[in-house]
Parts: sequence; C-alpha cells; structure tokens
Amino acid sequence: MTMDRLILDTERFTRGFAARLFQLNTRALQPRNHQNRLGFRRVVDVLEAELTELRLQKPLPGLYRDLVRLRNKLSPSNIGAFDSFESALRDLQLSVTDSPNPFYEEIVLTSSPANAEATLAEIPDEQRRLIDKAARAFLDSASSLP
Repeated sequence: MTMDRLILDTERFTRGFAARLFQLNTRALQPRNHQNRLGFRRVVDVLEAELTELRLQKPLPGLYRDLVRLRNKLSPSNIGAFDSFESALRDLQLSVTDSPNPFYEEIVLTSSPANAEATLAEIPDEQRRLIDKAARAFLDSASSLP
C-alpha cells in the first residue's frame, strides 16, 4: 500500500474511524466493555500489519513514522486499557461523538449519513481503505463473543 502523504494523525484516523463505524450501523462504543476492547486490539493489529507491509515496500520515512506514532498512541497501556484510544474518541465531541461526562461508559456516535460521508471524503483513498479495514476488524472482533 502506498498511502498518500497527507498525515494520518490520531485525530484524522479516529474521526474517520468513528464515521466509518457510523456508516456500518454502529451508534455507540463502550471502551471498557470486553468485546469493544478486543475490537480496539484488532485495530492496533491492523495498524501493525500495515506497518509490516510498508516495511517491505521501503516507504517514505515520514509515512512510516506517522503510522508508528498512530499505532503507539492507540496501543493499550501497560494494564491493557485503551485509554489513549478512548481519549481520542472523546476528543471528537461536538463533531462526531458525544460523551458529556468522562465517567459515562458509552461514547455515542452522533454523525449523520451525510456527515459521515463528507468526513470520509476528506481522507485520501489509501488512508480511507486502512480506516475501513480497521473499522471492520473492530466490528468483527467486538461482535465475536456471545
């Protein structure tokens, strides 16, 4: 994959991720829920797989560095919590998420079909494909438990 050079930082990725989840009929996340934590783990695995693929292609150093930073930011802490991932999603409040109180378990995805489409349209194709892969991996893992 040869991603467009537009930086894929944490804000752009999580905004696109939330928009894609909305398009895939997900309306809320519960970051401390075991199934959602498995989903977040799979997102990090998707990013790691992307880094492995890029390593073989000799990517632009800046692109590789951006993805390493994103992977590191979204990775679980030493105790296995996805605090940074949760924080990045909560930082999208008033645009695509809603969680007025950080003690609320749920992060509501407040987009609309048109807003989700517009959000994703602003992201280059290769980055959008990665976001789609991450969102689908999240949903596959998050729904795999009874």
